[in-house]
Amino acid sequence: MRNTTNFSAHQEILDDLKGSNQKAFAVLYKLYYPTIKLFVLRNSGQEADAEDLFQDAMIILVEKLRKQKFYLAASLKNYVVAIVKHLWFKKMRNLYRELPLGGSELETLCDGLDDQIEAEVMYADCFKRLPNQNHFPLQ
Repeated sequence: MRNTTNFSAHQEILDDLKGSNQKAFAVLYKLYYPTIKLFVLRNSGQEADAEDLFQDAMIILVEKLRKQKFYLAASLKNYVVAIVKHLWFKKMRNLYRELPLGGSELETLCDGLDDQIEAEVMYADCFKRLPNQNHFPLQ
């Protein structure tokens, strides 16, 4: 069952972003930037990379909101983080393509990244919906 308070808050933020409300960007920055920064730092990046990625993710989110009928199948946080991960891995893939390291091996490794990110968002959302239990019975 969807948390209607959380859903309403997300919808309000999305509506504000469609209208270029700067407060919506500040709210998203406060809520999601720490997670993005941690991800980038743990994956060989710098704080400046995290800032750039957050800004790029906001641009992508707003473009999607304005250009097409937008349906948020996961939490807004999962969606934004998935965009950032996709952008970061794409940046790393392009960086490594410039290195003489057997390009076909790297391309094979990076194939299907979009599907993996989409699956990660779906799994994270499903995991959050599981009942809060300290253990799972073994069968």
